[in-house]
Amino acid sequence: MSKNNEIGISIEKINEISFYAKPLPMPIEEIHLGVNLLFGLGFSFDINLKSEKVIFNTVVKYQIKDIEEPVLQLENEIIFHIQNLKEVIKIKKDNEMDVENNFLITLTGVAIGTLRGMLAANTKSTQWANFPLPLLNPQQVIQEMNPNK
Repeated sequence: MSKNNEIGISIEKINEISFYAKPLPMPIEEIHLGVNLLFGLGFSFDINLKSEKVIFNTVVKYQIKDIEEPVLQLENEIIFHIQNLKEVIKIKKDNEMDVENNFLITLTGVAIGTLRGMLAANTKSTQWANFPLPLLNPQQVIQEMNPNK
């Protein structure tokens, strides 16, 4: 890749889409992340090659084992501007986009870190502050979400 085709990534905007946290359903001493407090992540993204923008949505849900509804949920969106976006996106014959894996790992890492910071800010001074989003390997997250790649 020549110097003119270097990829530049910048964050244009970060939006909180939604947040809610219910009161802890049991004493805090009985809640253990990964045991009876489970969390799940979800990602989606929209790519606009013409404007060189990627809108990356991330959601985290915390759920108490055996309770159907999430007890905490945060969704955000990050709007990235990607200089030379076409260098990391390939259009297949069926008009599907193939996103370069390392590029996706980079955006996922930024999204997870941003989500963790927003979760910490939203739960500050509450009992939920005792349950921050764990450290996650973005490469492993991508692999688990798309095992065929």
